[in-house]
Amino acid sequence: MNRVSSAARRNSTTNLESAEKEYLKEQALMEAKRLKHLKLEEQRRIVLAGSREEKKQLQQIRKQEIDNHIEIRKRNEAFQDCSAKLSESSRAASTNTALESKNPISAQYNRIMTNQTARKEFEKSIMMENMKMQQLKQQMKRKEGEEERKQAARGLEYFHNRPRSFL
Repeated sequence: MNRVSSAARRNSTTNLESAEKEYLKEQALMEAKRLKHLKLEEQRRIVLAGSREEKKQLQQIRKQEIDNHIEIRKRNEAFQDCSAKLSESSRAASTNTALESKNPISAQYNRIMTNQTARKEFEKSIMMENMKMQQLKQQMKRKEGEEERKQAARGLEYFHNRPRSFL
């Protein structure tokens, strides 16, 4: 019986050890799965954060493109106005008026910017317009200042012309 009991003890200890080994293996597998899920979750977070940053960057890029488009449109409108003035003065001298009117605006812009004389005329016209605007602003300021001075003088005259009572 001792043999059986000692053999049983050996088997029971080995069963206990094997159960512990299996438990440790299961714990290691569960830990590995948990780490794997944590890594996947971290990767998802990184991807989401990256996509958010990319969305913000794309929004900023789109906004810049829209702003550039608006700025270009305003420049083109200003250029069309100035080029119309230039083309009216140069039509008498030019023989290709029919071809110029058929060209798109961008071609006219390129023609003016590549032609040095036309470019100088364009710049001069812009400078002249700026000077006229500044002169008009200065005249308006002068008129407003004169009106204020006149009103102040009228107020003083009113009080100077009134009799004073020393009561």
